[in-house]
Amino acid sequence: MAVIPRKKRRSPLRPRAPAARASRLSKPEGRDMTGQTADIARFAIYARYSSPMQEMTSIAGQLRLCRERVSALGGVIAGEYTDPELTGTAMQRRPGLRRLIEDARAQRFDSVCIEALDRLARSQADMAWLYRELRFLGIDLYSLEDNGQVDAVHAAIKGMVSEMFIDNIGNKTRRGHIEAIHDHRVIGASVYGYRIANRIGKGGKPVQGLRTVEPGEAETVRRIYRLYLDGMSPTQIVRLLNREGVPGPDGKPWGVGIVRGKRQNGILRNEIYCGRLIYGRTRSRRHPDTGIRHYDQRPREEWTVIEAPELRIIDDGTWQAVQEEVERRRSRHRTVVAPGRKAAYPLTDRIRCGVCDAPMIIADKNRYRCVVRRRDPESCSNNRGILLEDLEEA
Repeated sequence: MAVIPRKKRRSPLRPRAPAARASRLSKPEGRDMTGQTADIARFAIYARYSSPMQEMTSIAGQLRLCRERVSALGGVIAGEYTDPELTGTAMQRRPGLRRLIEDARAQRFDSVCIEALDRLARSQADMAWLYRELRFLGIDLYSLEDNGQVDAVHAAIKGMVSEMFIDNIGNKTRRGHIEAIHDHRVIGASVYGYRIANRIGKGGKPVQGLRTVEPGEAETVRRIYRLYLDGMSPTQIVRLLNREGVPGPDGKPWGVGIVRGKRQNGILRNEIYCGRLIYGRTRSRRHPDTGIRHYDQRPREEWTVIEAPELRIIDDGTWQAVQEEVERRRSRHRTVVAPGRKAAYPLTDRIRCGVCDAPMIIADKNRYRCVVRRRDPESCSNNRGILLEDLEEA
C-alpha cells in the first residue's frame, strides 16, 4: 500500500523549498525522488460541532471518517483535536483548535485532516489566517468533503461561502422572529406569569410560542409590583418570597436578577406584563478576535412593538409608576456634574471591602468593587462586586 512521505525537516537558516503536494487524497505519493521508501506521514484530525441541539455522535462520526481516510492513505494519527458545542465563528474560544495550532508550531504532525472546511472556520478572516499559518509551517490541509488537499483559492471561497451562510441564517432567524411577534407568539424561553398554550394549526402543523396568563403566577407578579412601589428593593422582595416559600420560575428559588433583570427582561422591566411584545430592542455584534457577543441598545423607534392585550397582567398606571420609581432610585446614587466630567458617586468614600477594609469604587458602570483587588488581585481575595441597586435598602 502506498504511503504519504513524511516531510523532511529543514534548517531554519535555509529558505523553504516548494513542497511537493499530492493533488488528491486518493492518490498519495509513497516514495521520494530517489525511489526510497519515505517515512509515514503524521496526521492531526480536527472535529467540531456548534450547537447543543446536535449530538456528541457528530464528533464521533467526523473522527471515524477521518481515521478511515488516514488509514487508507497509510498515514498515522499523531493527535485528535475536538471542540464540541462551540461555534466556528469564534476561533479564539475553541481550546481544541488552539491546541492544534500549538502542536502544529511544534511540528508534531505533517498534515491536518478534517471532514469539511467549515468545521475549521466559518469566517473569511479566520480561514485565511489558519490556511496561511499551516502553509507557513509546511503543513498540508485535507478536507474529506472536498476529496482532496486544500489550496489557497479553495480556502478563500469556502471561507466566504461559510460566512455568507451564517449571515443568511441570522437574517432568516430575524424575519421569523418578527413574524412570530406579529402572530402574538413569544420568542425564547417561557416568561414567569404565563404558561404554554401551543395548538395545532392549519395542515396539522403545531403553532408554537403561544402563551396564556397563569393566574397564580400572575398574582405574584402583581404583588412584586406593589411591594416595589411600597419601597422595597428587589433584594428585599426576593428574600421575602423565598422566606415565604413562593416558587420562582421553574420552581426554583428567587434571585435578584429575576426581579430586576438586565436589558429590560426582569419582571419589573418586561413590557409583556402590560400586554406588549417587543423584538429588536438590542443588536448584537460578535467580536472578531474573542468571539464574545456585545449588545447595544437600539433606539425605540427601531423596535418591533406589538400590542397583545390578552397577555396583560399589569395595568398601565402601575407599569408607568414602577418605571418612574426604577429611574428615581437609579438617579439618587449618582451626583450630577458638569458636561465633560466623569459622574461622581457619593457612596464611593463610604463603602469598604469586607475582606481588606479598602474603599470600594465604581468599576463596571453600576457596580462597586474593591480598589485593592482591582489594582492587585493577589492582595485581596474579594472578587465580588455590589450593584448600585442593591444599595437601595441601605
